[in-house]
Formats: sequence, structure tokens, C-alpha cells
Amino acid sequence: MSWPESCSPSPAPPTPDWPAIRRAVSPPGDTKEVYLIDVPPWSSLRTERYVYTRWYDLERSAAKREYELYDLATDPYELHNLLATAKGRERHAGLVTRLNKRMAELSSCQGATCRTSG
Repeated sequence: MSWPESCSPSPAPPTPDWPAIRRAVSPPGDTKEVYLIDVPPWSSLRTERYVYTRWYDLERSAAKREYELYDLATDPYELHNLLATAKGRERHAGLVTRLNKRMAELSSCQGATCRTSG
């Protein structure tokens, strides 16, 4: 592949047929609005104290994902992402490692084995 080919923009995705989508999801005569929301893929784990979320889990490499960690004991409304700064990421690196390990365990467990922590 030559340089110009590799840098050319991707073609725009086709415009959705909104009237057809509305007909498919709404009963006949329904005049309510239909909203479609595109949410990026994510994985999340909630413990008694923390909520940990990895955004773009399937679309990006681990280094390019976005991460959120909230301490429910001190931030029950999840307003302060503990991983938003380099200092926060460094401070909570051990916890994130443990939570990533638990998420990996949960991705391959079945039934009652999912209820025990490793």
C-alpha cells in the first residue's frame, strides 16, 4: 500500500434509514419519538467499596482505553475519577491490578464459581 492510500479518509458510513427503523421498533400509530444511543463498549466491576470501569474494552488496546475508578465510601455519587490524573493512576495501580485480575476471572467463570474471589 502506498502512502497516499494509507492516509486517505475512510468512506462515511451510510446514513441510517430512520423512518424504517422507527417503523420496525414502534407499534402502528405510535407517535412517540424513538431515540437510539450509541454507547462505547465497556466492562465494569463493582465491589463493596469501588466501581472500576474500562471503556472501549473491545475497540482499543489496553494502553488506549479509558479508565474510571470511584471510591463509593468517599464519593457515593461517582463524581471524582481516581484515575483521572497520573498521580491518581500511580497511587491506585495496585488496586487496579487486583480489579483487572478479578475481571479476568469473572470473564471465564460459570455459575457458582463466579461468586468466589480468587
